[in-house]
Amino acid sequence: MTNSTPLASDISLAAERRAVTTAVFAATGKKVDEDDPIVVAALFQAYSVREAGRESAAQITKAGQALVDAVNDARKAAAEAGAMARQAAAERKACADALETRVRKALKDAERLQSTHEGPPQGWRGVFAGVAFGLLLAGGVMTVACNFSFAWIQDARIGAEFKRVLPKLDPSLRDKLMDYFEKSQR
Repeated sequence: MTNSTPLASDISLAAERRAVTTAVFAATGKKVDEDDPIVVAALFQAYSVREAGRESAAQITKAGQALVDAVNDARKAAAEAGAMARQAAAERKACADALETRVRKALKDAERLQSTHEGPPQGWRGVFAGVAFGLLLAGGVMTVACNFSFAWIQDARIGAEFKRVLPKLDPSLRDKLMDYFEKSQR
């Protein structure tokens, strides 16, 4: 009994005893005294059930808070993953722009060199030599442009996985992720 004053506690205890004796009489047709051990046992049982209910409610509240915390942690992780994906995309775009600039410059330089010679090599042999040279040049330029790092391949794979998983996400989470990405690009 958690009432603040002893008088209120005594009144509620007396009211509970009367209610138990009335319920026993209604169920069995037998009259029992308020001090009967069966009444005391019933009151103790009621007290035990109330305390168990309070404890259960506290545990449910604690579990609910743990669930809310886990959801918040998952949202933070998704936001961090989105930020990392945007940063990686920006780095890849910068790398691609740098590569494109270098390839254009190399093409202009090659065009200038070709115009100073008599003409292009003749026959299939010349075509194959030009293709091989172009592939080697493009690979070399790409390697230099990416600072000798091929991590962009892994990042492209991660981006493709993200693109594949995005439609399967919960619509509200997907909308939040897209809003977050769009805000960071502004």
